Amino acid sequence: MRRSVFAATLALAACTPLTFSNTAPIDFERYQSVYVEGAEGGGIDISLAGLSPREYLIEGLREDSGFRRVERGPGGVDVHLRVSLFIDLDRGFDRADDEYQVTATFELYTPDGRVVDQGSVGDQDEDLYEAVEDALDEIVHHYLPSYRL
Repeated sequence: MRRSVFAATLALAACTPLTFSNTAPIDFERYQSVYVEGAEGGGIDISLAGLSPREYLIEGLREDSGFRRVERGPGGVDVHLRVSLFIDLDRGFDRADDEYQVTATFELYTPDGRVVDQGSVGDQDEDLYEAVEDALDEIVHHYLPSYRL
């Protein structure tokens, strides 16, 4: 009896539709354009698929964020996105055990200095470039538009 109740419960749960949703952290109708500043490699020269961390972030925001325009210059935009990367190396017993901890702090503010949004994301990986990419991807994911699927 117990097995049949478990099987019936499992079968019902398998038929339950899933809903995926995201609520945007800002009003993308009000803040349609952004200038990206910073996002350099924390004092380390990093190239991500031929792009600087800043360029990588700009491309990611252009492709997936709710901003209609992502600019390289500060003129004529609704908000500025300042990103700072911090990189720590945790040395393991030998080189194969080394891990990088990358933290990206970000602040979205209006040209007159009013903070609209801020936060911090991070990633840890044995590969520095993967850790930086993943941290920057988290910022892009933070600025996804609202959706419900």
